[in-house]
Amino acid sequence: MLVNFQQTHLAELHAQNHATTVISLADELKVPTLPDHLQEFLAHQLDTDTDFQPWVMPTGHIKVFHSASTNFVSPRDLSGIGFTCHEQIQSAEHGCGSCPLFFLLPCTNGLSYSCALVHWFDYITDEPDELTGMWMPMSSNNRSHHLSVIHVDATICAMHLIPIFNRQHIPQCITFHNSLDLHCGFYINHFMDHHTFELCST
Repeated sequence: MLVNFQQTHLAELHAQNHATTVISLADELKVPTLPDHLQEFLAHQLDTDTDFQPWVMPTGHIKVFHSASTNFVSPRDLSGIGFTCHEQIQSAEHGCGSCPLFFLLPCTNGLSYSCALVHWFDYITDEPDELTGMWMPMSSNNRSHHLSVIHVDATICAMHLIPIFNRQHIPQCITFHNSLDLHCGFYINHFMDHHTFELCST
């Protein structure tokens, strides 16, 4: 087994100059369905029926974060203290990356939930590429239908995506800031480290 314990924490300092309410944050992110995703998330956390409005609602000021750190125990990794590994996960707020935003959601039940708004990718095929052995995800044609809010503990580690290039020259305007928006298909680089290799091989 790759990981038998994992815990994710938001960054110590939250980002400034972001909206602090659900409606205003939805407008800022241009995600009008954000309140619905939050309702589904809270219903899942409270184990209630998503067809009904949960009695716990977001309240107070939402704090936005651009990064989180995850600690996990990997029995097959002899490094670290007690086989504990640490990894930093950056959000991709301005792209179509799988994790555009982290935030802390205070609710009326007195609890605050550490969440991540994620964009899910589709697979180009149902199996890895025959030549490279890499899985090939692609950006969804309708990104609004591939959004959800998850608990930060549902994240494991960051993934390295390599664009699937064609035979044309790569424009100089493409950087790591916009490559997720300007390319449609990617390779998941499972040679990034041995954790990723084992995760993508299972």
